[in-house]
Amino acid sequence: MGRIRIILASVAVLSAMDAMADGWNPEWGNIRTEWAETVTPENVWQSYPRPRLKREAWMNLNGLWDYAVTPEGTPGTSVEYEGKILVPFAVESSLSGVKRSLFPEETLWYRRTFVLDEDWKGKSVILHFGAVDFGCRVWVNGREAGSHKGGSTPFSFDITGHLKRSGEQLIEVCVYDPTDTESNARGKQALEPKGIWYTPVSGIWQTVWMEAVEKTYIKDVRTEADIEDSSVALSFIIGNPSGKEAVSVEVLDGGKVVASAAGKAGEALTLKVPGAVLWSPESPRLYHFNATLTRSGKVLDKVSSYFALREVDIRKDTCGYGRICLNGEPVFQFGTLDQGWWPDGLLTPPSEEAMLWDMVELKKMGFNTVRKHIKVEPELYYYYADSLGLMVWQDMVSGFNTSKRSEEHVKPYAAEDWNAPETHSSQWQSELFGMIDHLRFYPSITTWVVFNEGWGQHNTAAIVRKVSEYDRSRIIDGVSGWTDRGVGDL
Repeated sequence: MGRIRIILASVAVLSAMDAMADGWNPEWGNIRTEWAETVTPENVWQSYPRPRLKREAWMNLNGLWDYAVTPEGTPGTSVEYEGKILVPFAVESSLSGVKRSLFPEETLWYRRTFVLDEDWKGKSVILHFGAVDFGCRVWVNGREAGSHKGGSTPFSFDITGHLKRSGEQLIEVCVYDPTDTESNARGKQALEPKGIWYTPVSGIWQTVWMEAVEKTYIKDVRTEADIEDSSVALSFIIGNPSGKEAVSVEVLDGGKVVASAAGKAGEALTLKVPGAVLWSPESPRLYHFNATLTRSGKVLDKVSSYFALREVDIRKDTCGYGRICLNGEPVFQFGTLDQGWWPDGLLTPPSEEAMLWDMVELKKMGFNTVRKHIKVEPELYYYYADSLGLMVWQDMVSGFNTSKRSEEHVKPYAAEDWNAPETHSSQWQSELFGMIDHLRFYPSITTWVVFNEGWGQHNTAAIVRKVSEYDRSRIIDGVSGWTDRGVGDL
């Protein structure tokens, strides 16, 4: 075992030396974690990034990209790239190899090439970004593929029509990030970090990847458990459907098929689970399943996923007090206000192993819950929470314009909310419900926290009621403190 560790360490050192020769040279701060020393461009965040819906044909685009920082408004044709940046680490982080601030009047540029697998010919190619802070535009082979706003929600583009028939393909991304100079959802980021305010995170900070699919494919899946009936309803969202597709599902328990069903795509399939074990922190049972999409007998898509049987709600005890319940029984949720910041990767954990270690240690300490504080983690985090039995209170990423704090940060017991402009509320709600759509699959998430204290708190009653209607399977904490408006469950 000792020799294996020495060999692996030597390989990591050699890879790191090669990377430095290629222009990637991490500039360490005063603190770094033990995992940072083993990160290389070849091994950085290599696992399939979307555990709720896995398929075989995919390509990881993490690694070294060209980067440049230019004055705002500089056209892409005039950009002179200055070095290498390690994706998916933000430009301000040590592990990016850049470690410099991005100011609101600047633009961050990325560029890399790739070659398509021969087996992908004739398929649709989807380009995915896990998260880019804050706004970005994307080009493929010089043609704009799309744009996105929101630093914590994933997005994707069908780039099939932008690809060349063969040879190297080019991706370019430009990013702007106002951090705390605008009223955007930025969490604890601040251009002047001090006290409770942390180093900004700009640009790509979660995995970039591609997958190959047929024109009609399974785009997403929703699960709805019924613990009284020991059943689950599976609803598949189909991309480019004709209305003639069918879906078949096999549920596995310990690798053995225990239930199956088939039906028309777009209609929920309900499967009963024999001898069902309910999910809990003490017994985090997950049931895996395979789904196949067909049309006229032809297989269009195959994916694998999973579900758990659990129910969370609030019920009155014998004294008439409301109690948080899991599967009908009161549960004391004991956990940390979990910031999810790393000294070397900032919002991005240095590695999957580091992220998992953090969660395992919390369970060892006796915690059964984390409140994921004004941060959205990589999707693998929630899969591990499901697998470990770690309940999650998931915050929406709150924020406010620092220069307008007196107006946008609602004070304790204030009579009125912030009178937010419609343009702000529309964008913020787009990110809020985008986060819910993105994460509602994961059973470990028991609670949505809509507003963190008074940070950008606006139109509270209407927004919290909207969330309560949107996802009835979870508890809603409308405001985590300071100024309660009497809505939500807590």
